[in-house]
Amino acid sequence: MSHTQLHYHIVSPTYYRTPWLVGKHLRFVANTMAKITRDAGGRPIAINGWRDHIQVLCDLPPRQDVASYVSKIKSQSTGAVRRKFSELEDFRWSVGYAAFTVSSRGLSSVRSYVRRQQEIHQRREAKPEHELPE
Repeated sequence: MSHTQLHYHIVSPTYYRTPWLVGKHLRFVANTMAKITRDAGGRPIAINGWRDHIQVLCDLPPRQDVASYVSKIKSQSTGAVRRKFSELEDFRWSVGYAAFTVSSRGLSSVRSYVRRQQEIHQRREAKPEHELPE
């Protein structure tokens, strides 16, 4: 029997860094991405964001490649957001993203970082190694 622990930290900006991810919109995107992650056989650990980007910390099964997973969460969440919120009819993600593997030892630190996005960005304490360049 095989055993894997494949933890990924994925960061994706909105199109042109448009600040669409606030309040109910951010919560909806996070919940939608958590469902998509479970449907892909993964386990969402923490999903949160700040105005113009989303951060996803998750486990993925070995059969799920990261590029396909990112494409899936971005395309499916875009459709869901546009259907749910008429004011976000132009919502979309940027083409790019960042993806990092996370060790079991580093998991709690990254989980805390993702969960505390609002606090971190309000205090301007974002860590460059956990964010996308402007």
